[in-house]
Amino acid sequence: MFKYRFSFIIILFFVNYLYSQNNSSFLLNINYLVQICPVPINKSSKPISAGNITAGQKKLITRQVLSNENLSTIPYYIFMLTNLEYLDLSNNKLTSIPDEIKLLTKLKEIKLGNNLLTTFPQALINHPSIEIIDLSHNKIKSITGNFSTAYRIKKINLSFNQITSIENTIDKLPNLYEIDLSRNKLENIKLNFASKNLTNLNLLDNRIATISDISNLPKLKQLILSDNKIKTLPKELFNLFAITELDVKSNYLDKLPDEIYKLNNLHKLDISDNIFSELPTTMKKLYKLEILYISYNKAQLPMLVFELHQLKELNIAGNHINKLNEKMSNLKKLTYLDLSYNEFKEFPVLLCSMRSIRTLNIANNFIRAIPSDIQKLVNLNALDLSNNSIKEFPNELSLLPNCKILFLANNSIATLPDNLNQLYSLKVLRLNSNPLSTTEKEKARKLLANVRISF
Repeated sequence: MFKYRFSFIIILFFVNYLYSQNNSSFLLNINYLVQICPVPINKSSKPISAGNITAGQKKLITRQVLSNENLSTIPYYIFMLTNLEYLDLSNNKLTSIPDEIKLLTKLKEIKLGNNLLTTFPQALINHPSIEIIDLSHNKIKSITGNFSTAYRIKKINLSFNQITSIENTIDKLPNLYEIDLSRNKLENIKLNFASKNLTNLNLLDNRIATISDISNLPKLKQLILSDNKIKTLPKELFNLFAITELDVKSNYLDKLPDEIYKLNNLHKLDISDNIFSELPTTMKKLYKLEILYISYNKAQLPMLVFELHQLKELNIAGNHINKLNEKMSNLKKLTYLDLSYNEFKEFPVLLCSMRSIRTLNIANNFIRAIPSDIQKLVNLNALDLSNNSIKEFPNELSLLPNCKILFLANNSIATLPDNLNQLYSLKVLRLNSNPLSTTEKEKARKLLANVRISF
């Protein structure tokens, strides 16, 4: 049957040629022909063999997916697919990559995640064409080899390995754009990468205590240092002027250097789960900051936050806050606000005037009542009031025209309003662990017939 499909392709190629002689503006899309008359690309549980592929077919194959095939070696026919650009060998049992991989001179991306590799495959270092390499979820402990001449490699994923050092190895890649080293065993790191093109560096969940030798990163935009053991951030870090996202959550930081204002392109800053008692006043000069997460620290909400007029997301959960300053309403662009796990005894009424808010989480406080002005939050999409002490579901809460998600679990609500069906956009309602009678539950089901309700 495949012979007929392949013959059909040849016929269409011939028709295309004849037609194009009289009408140069019309050419059949070759990629479309390949789609409707596919050559054998491995999608079954059994790898195809070299004997099933003709020379003509080999030239048409640009992608091969051999994931989850229980392979301990790469099938040799793969090295005959000279036009291959993408190769997925993830979720197998490979322990090495042979030099024959260099025969694939058009290969751009190779996925080797979830195998049994213990070292960085030498055959990939100076491969003639590979740009993207995924080696995540292997057992790599060390990296060796001369990477300084590996000009092609632009992106590497080495997350979920056991790497303890990268010094004088992959840090010498001359044209690296992105590297993911998250969830390894790095203890100290020098940020002196050879590549001036590096834009994304992920070092999440290692054992890093110190960062040193920060230089030569003029294009770095994203730096993730969360879940490490960092106590201080070197001032040199704040000379990386191109950074738009800095994530240092879950470390042991007790202060931010005043120099943070130099990151004048910063778009997102996450300093959650540290031990800050205050923040530097220079932060108010971060005029482009749109996302700020300062949850689970020791600081009350600093006044400087209200001067960050571009803020769209603010997370201040778990900071022992019991009231909000009126200047909060200065944040006209705020769409996401997390006030959960604080010490509010009353719903902050001033929030009801902040009509830009679309997601509001004020769960796990001590709130006893919902104000009638809640109905002013006409753009609210999601509201979480779980784990409070709320006794009444007010009629006004049903007048939120765009509310899709409403969580009121673990409160003291015994009755529900008759206008529940005015929550026209509601998709999910959680009322678990409230003292609702069977009658009240049936009323909710009837009024909100198309809503997923949990009691």
